[in-house]
Amino acid sequence: ALGEAFQLRDDLLGVFGAPTVTGKPVGGDLAERKATSVVVAAHQMADSTIRRQFVELMNAEELAEHDIAHWRNLIVATGAVEWVEDMIADRVATAHEYISDDRIDGWARSALANMASICTARSQ
Repeated sequence: ALGEAFQLRDDLLGVFGAPTVTGKPVGGDLAERKATSVVVAAHQMADSTIRRQFVELMNAEELAEHDIAHWRNLIVATGAVEWVEDMIADRVATAHEYISDDRIDGWARSALANMASICTARSQ
C-alpha cells in the first residue's frame, strides 16, 4: 500500500510538481506523454470535449509551455487530481492498519508510519 501511495504521489508531482523542488521540468510527464495514473484517470473521467483535447495533446508533435498548462488545467477540470489524492489517502489508511499490527515491533512500526507520512506529504 505504501509503494502504491508513493507512486501515485510521484505521478501527481510529474504533472504538477514545482521544478525547483522536483528537479524536473514543469509537466515533464505530460511532455513525455507518460500514461501515469493521473493522466489515465483524467482521460477516463473526461467528457467528450475534454477527451478530444487530450487526444490532440497526446498526438501533438511538439508541446509548448502553454499546451502543458492547458493540459494540466484539463486534468484538474476532470476531477482526476482529487481522485488520485483520495487513492493516496486510502492506500495510506490501509498501510496504517497494517502498521498497527502488534506483530510488528515498535521501531519498525515507527519507521513505517514515517514512510506513510512522507508518501502523503512529499513534494519531490
